[in-house]
Amino acid sequence: MRSQCVLGLRSFAAFAARLWSFVLYVLRRQVRTVIQYQTVRYDVLPLSPASRNRLSESGRGVLFGGGAEFGEGDLKCGGGDQVWGDGKKEK
Repeated sequence: MRSQCVLGLRSFAAFAARLWSFVLYVLRRQVRTVIQYQTVRYDVLPLSPASRNRLSESGRGVLFGGGAEFGEGDLKCGGGDQVWGDGKKEK
């Protein structure tokens, strides 16, 4: 009688452990999904006067002066025309 009780208790403990590990697995997966789609927030720092001046002088969308390290053949700017890599021009 006692061995059956111990056997039943062991099987219940094993079932409870497996159930608990499954619940934790589902919760971890949910947390991972939420963390994956969280937005990243950065502190807003004011620009220095030199940076503000440089950004105001350059046209909108033009960030780099060009060069080999920035993919020189992809985008060439001159006189307000933008020539893309496929030969199309935009004003």
